[in-house]
Order: sequence, then C-alpha cells, then structure tokens
Amino acid sequence: MKGVNQELAENAGTIIVPPSFERKVEYRGVMTQDQNQEQQLSEIRAKLKELLVSNLNIEGITPDQIKDDDPLFGEGLGLDSLDAVEIVVILQRNFGVEVKDMEKGREVFRSVNTLANYIIESKKA
Repeated sequence: MKGVNQELAENAGTIIVPPSFERKVEYRGVMTQDQNQEQQLSEIRAKLKELLVSNLNIEGITPDQIKDDDPLFGEGLGLDSLDAVEIVVILQRNFGVEVKDMEKGREVFRSVNTLANYIIESKKA
C-alpha cells in the first residue's frame, strides 16, 4: 500500500479533473471576433425591430415578423420620410449613432441588417 506522500510524488504535475468539470469546459469556448460581432449584430437587430415597431406605430406587425433583409421603405414595411426622421432619432438616442449624409442614409436605411451593420461600423470608428 502506497503512502500519501509517495502517491503525491508519483502524480506530481498530474491534474485530476472531475468529470462534471470536463463537461462544463467542453461547452465553454472563447468566442472569436467574428462570433462576437455576429452576436452583437443579432442583439442590435432584435433591439432595432422592437424600437421600430414601438416608435413608428407599425400596426399589425410584431418585431418577430420583420425579416432582417426586408426593405424598410416602399414595398417592405411601407415606411415614409417622416419615419426616416424618427429612425435618425432612434439611432441617436439608443445607439449614439448619427447619420449626417443623406446619400449614406438611403443606403443605411435599406433594412434592419444595413442599420445594424452601420451601428457596428460607427462604434468601431
């Protein structure tokens, strides 16, 4: 029978990990920068949809019904120029982002996706 000191000496440098800990480690990983950005985009898209529905009084549509690439104006959600002004305010108040160039605004206001990407890019700058 081995003594405690002999067993410790033989196993020096060996780390014994309980099975429950191994399972937790398997599922935890470090997010890559792309995964982190995609998670941020997903959260921003969800928040934008909620803000659009609540602030623009879009009737009969829930945030879940708005697809990320649906056009916001015209045939899509049917928003108009007054709604565009409100979107500018939403971006400023909720995300600290401004759209100063109207040509850029037309591109940015195309869909929830383009808005979310603009928010991420503006925060990087």
